[in-house]
Amino acid sequence: MVKFERKICIDLDSIAYFLSVFVSIKTYKINNLARLTYKGCDIGRHTMSLSQRGKLSTKYKLVFFLNFIRIFIHSLSIITQGYRVKQNIDAAFIDHGVYINGLLMQLLLNHNIPVYYHAYPYSLSCITPKKDYSLKFEDIVKLRRDNIRPGNFHHTEKRVNSILKDPNLIPYMDVDMERNLKDFKNTDYVLYLHFFTDSQLYYGFDGFKGIYDWTIFTIDSLLKINKSVSVKAHPLYFMRKRENSLLQDWDREIFQSIVNRYKDNKLVSFIRTPISNYNYLSQLDSQKTILITHHSNSILEGEYLGFKSISSICSPWGGVFDVSNVWRNKEEYWNLLQSDVCNLATPNHNEIIKCYSSLFDIDSGFYSNNFYQEIISEIFNVDRKSTSRNQEVIRGSDSQFSKAINKIKKTISVRRLDEFSQR
Repeated sequence: MVKFERKICIDLDSIAYFLSVFVSIKTYKINNLARLTYKGCDIGRHTMSLSQRGKLSTKYKLVFFLNFIRIFIHSLSIITQGYRVKQNIDAAFIDHGVYINGLLMQLLLNHNIPVYYHAYPYSLSCITPKKDYSLKFEDIVKLRRDNIRPGNFHHTEKRVNSILKDPNLIPYMDVDMERNLKDFKNTDYVLYLHFFTDSQLYYGFDGFKGIYDWTIFTIDSLLKINKSVSVKAHPLYFMRKRENSLLQDWDREIFQSIVNRYKDNKLVSFIRTPISNYNYLSQLDSQKTILITHHSNSILEGEYLGFKSISSICSPWGGVFDVSNVWRNKEEYWNLLQSDVCNLATPNHNEIIKCYSSLFDIDSGFYSNNFYQEIISEIFNVDRKSTSRNQEVIRGSDSQFSKAINKIKKTISVRRLDEFSQR
């Protein structure tokens, strides 16, 4: 086992790179920060992801930049240590690859070392390297067309309809939905929010450093053209608090700050109760209302119900499935927001079902009965959602743990690095 030092470990090369980067005023533009690379690793993007895990760095640029510089030094340390010890590593397990752990993942794969990982919507997996082939984290987590099982399309549709009517069938959803439906007024746009402090840039960089910036840009842009927008909080804002729920508290505070920012504007309304997407959309006119998200699966539900939508290329389907009107940068996004509803592409039902199929039919994936949490739930006789909230509920005998480990081992998928380009 190779040990990484917690203390900062840098060399002359990394010091020289640091100085060359941060003496230039151009560096401090978000686009330039996000695209910084060092020794074949996307150091800017991964540093930026971790720099936003806090309410202050999410909202205030100065705090963000100071945080970025501090974490950038840690990123350089990871890469430096990785180069020193890579020859002693036969394989590695790396979790949370969206943050600076992702730098080590890139480094090892670039040097022909297999990497085991876990990243939604996939289960425990292994990537075997291929010489002279590089990989970005978003290549790993995006949906793939080779997940599609045409023979399951009827089952896929049934599952979509079930989830629409009962969102708590989704394994991570644990929310008491509002049963007494309110009358929601028609609106030009519905904006689906995400978490502000967790997994920023999970699917890549599209010009926005995070969800908070994207949210403010979206609302302000729609107000400039005198359009009404209903902002729908993510249902997980209302779920029972988890252990170590500081990030959950921060997200709620940031959401409230957005509410306060637009509270006096009659064109902006906020949906602050956990109402199901199906019940909400059933009250709106699909021919007049446009749905907007960055990367939420709520868009797939809306498209399935006939609504037109706008979403980022940095989404599970972006560049893979033609299920939404997709932007690649701020300029394209601005143009889409200015578009009349009749000029936006109509939902392609077949493509939506294929997209859902690729999500539901992943071998041992998040929605599979062979997902590792399902196996743990079965062997230890605990509710799967309980294991997500608190892992201490998993208690049992040595034989149970051995059984779980052996069963989970059989579900690990192995892919070659170059296969991720074959979507």
